[in-house]
Amino acid sequence: MENRVMVTGGCGYIGCVLIPMLLRRGYEIVVFDKLYFGDKFLGENRDKIELIPGDVRSIDPSFLKSVDSVIHLGSLSNDP
Repeated sequence: MENRVMVTGGCGYIGCVLIPMLLRRGYEIVVFDKLYFGDKFLGENRDKIELIPGDVRSIDPSFLKSVDSVIHLGSLSNDP
């Protein structure tokens, strides 16, 4: 079983709901997020994940070498 998952946009509205589900299933989580709204939505799960601040439009490919899969939820919201 692949067990290290990167969630782009993991601090957002959907990501913060998905992350606890993945943790309960035993996945190791890496969150890659621009942090427009900070990491407050991660709540108690903040200590259980690796957080990499950044923009998916310019992700360093080396970040992907340490993960088995990517769930892409990152986007710009509330953009005029």
